[in-house]
Amino acid sequence: MGLPSQNPGKGMKFKIIIGTLIAVILVAGGFWGWRIVAQKGVHLVFQAEPDKEGKTITNNDMDKANTTIAKRLNGLGVSEPVIKTDYDKKQIVVDIAGIKELDNAVEVIRTTAKLTFRDPQGYVVLGGDQISDAKASIGQSGQFVVSLTFTSDGAKKFGDLTSKYIGQRIGIYLDDKLRTNPTVNTPILNGQAEITGYETMEAATDDAVLMRSGSLPVSLTIIEKR
Repeated sequence: MGLPSQNPGKGMKFKIIIGTLIAVILVAGGFWGWRIVAQKGVHLVFQAEPDKEGKTITNNDMDKANTTIAKRLNGLGVSEPVIKTDYDKKQIVVDIAGIKELDNAVEVIRTTAKLTFRDPQGYVVLGGDQISDAKASIGQSGQFVVSLTFTSDGAKKFGDLTSKYIGQRIGIYLDDKLRTNPTVNTPILNGQAEITGYETMEAATDDAVLMRSGSLPVSLTIIEKR
């Protein structure tokens, strides 16, 4: 009885399959290793500071700051950040995974973002609390803009403001920095306004996130970043 004949083709196929499997494992390992690095978390600690008048920071202030930070990170597209409040130390701890532009995110988080509308004499007549929405877009002239939508009460006040000062300029400020001061050509009664002058869509988006989330009730200083 003779020995069964060997098929060299089977051995070759077996070697090819094993070699391919090893290559796939190595590539997958490299891929997942890269993903782990890319998704490495960032740990941030912000210290709440009293205002210039030395007003006591309350737990309610800390809760509002926590909520505002969550809205801002959501507006930046950061998924599932972990935000914790230390009421005793007056600190907010933020853990973020997989963020690309960390410095920009930190700046957006800590910016007070107090939005005000001022008459030609410089007096504040409207605040950011009367804005219901803010979105970055491209205006009719092709410029990058932030489109604002007022609350019903804000729309009435803005309508009164623009009716009173036709032919004059009104100022829109963010943290006391002038963003735009358009000349009022006609009363604006539809509860809409635009902020112009942005050089990039990213800059307009950052301001829209700040305005939409509302101002921080306290000043924040970053004391730890790793």
